[in-house]
Amino acid sequence: MKHQKKAFIRIISVTLITAILFSVTAFSGSASSVQDQIDELESKINANNNKISDNKASVNDLLNQISDMQAQLDVYNAKITDLNKQIAAKDEIINNYQAEIDRLQAEIDAANIQIETQTAAINVTYDVLKERLRSAYKAGENSTLEVLLGSSDYESFLTRIELISRVSKHDTELVKGLQQEIDELNKTKEQLSSDQQSQQEKQASIVSEKAAIESDRAEVKSVYDTLDAKQSRLEAQVKSLKSMISSLDSQNDAYQAKMDKLEAQSIDNTTGSSGNGVLASGMSFPLTCNYYVSQHYGHNGHKGVDIAGANINGQPVYAAAGGTVISASYHSSWGNNVLIDHGNGVWTRYAHLSSIGVSAGQTVSQGQYIGKVGSTGNSSGPHLHFEVYVNKNRVNPEPYIGL
Repeated sequence: MKHQKKAFIRIISVTLITAILFSVTAFSGSASSVQDQIDELESKINANNNKISDNKASVNDLLNQISDMQAQLDVYNAKITDLNKQIAAKDEIINNYQAEIDRLQAEIDAANIQIETQTAAINVTYDVLKERLRSAYKAGENSTLEVLLGSSDYESFLTRIELISRVSKHDTELVKGLQQEIDELNKTKEQLSSDQQSQQEKQASIVSEKAAIESDRAEVKSVYDTLDAKQSRLEAQVKSLKSMISSLDSQNDAYQAKMDKLEAQSIDNTTGSSGNGVLASGMSFPLTCNYYVSQHYGHNGHKGVDIAGANINGQPVYAAAGGTVISASYHSSWGNNVLIDHGNGVWTRYAHLSSIGVSAGQTVSQGQYIGKVGSTGNSSGPHLHFEVYVNKNRVNPEPYIGL
């Protein structure tokens, strides 16, 4: 009977120990799984950050190229503007020559009309004169004799002879005068034509100069268009890269949200005190060196306060209040970090340490040395990342340490 009881107790003990071991293993596995997930997300964020950094560098390089290209475009655009002004000036000269050519042509046309009019008048006068001479020829000397013999006296006879002579002389002088006018008009027309030709030659010279300028402008415009097209392609690349950066940022936001959830889960699985979140002793500042706040709580979702300084790297970090060290280890994001339970549900975390001076389970007093400032984990430079938890929820740590 005693042996049976001992065997039964032995079986129960083994069962309880197995259950406890299984529970511990399961919890450890769960914690390990959470940390593995956090590490994986952190790795993805780091990979994305590297891509973002590379893309931003590419964007900056492209923007510099675009800026240089814009400077070249401005130069070529100024050249095109200057050439356009030169062409406009040539056009004005060409138009002035054309106006003078048109004016001279109008005068030539007017002279031609006058010549035609005078020629017509000569022809009419000449026809009348021919008719008169023809009639006189047909009548012969008898007609003249009859005119003279018809005179009543000698005076009348002389008068009639004078009249016949004057009519003949008038007709001759009329024709001669009209011909002189035509000669003068022809001379004027020749001078006008000569002047017009001179203007046309000058205009042709300006047109040739304008064509040369237009050829220069075409060459400059071709280079400008090539640069402009290249700039447009570069701007399209910048737009594409910025879109990729935005997409990677969105992925990181999603990864960070998962990490925050997992870290909250990890905190939930951490054993520590709970209470009303009040510390009777209050907190002291964790550093004694010169410092400045490089990032406040809540900025861009920041869950703590970052404390930096010109010579802060390697400076000692002190416990803000007395308590028990919950953990003192490395974390992919926090780097070397220490988590202290001060009782009544208040915890503090000191992250990115270059070295750790305490261990888990150790009791520390307020102001006790716990490590040195560094830049381990997800950090861009030496600083102390300080957090305060109240009942496992992160709160603004700044009022606790007088910031």
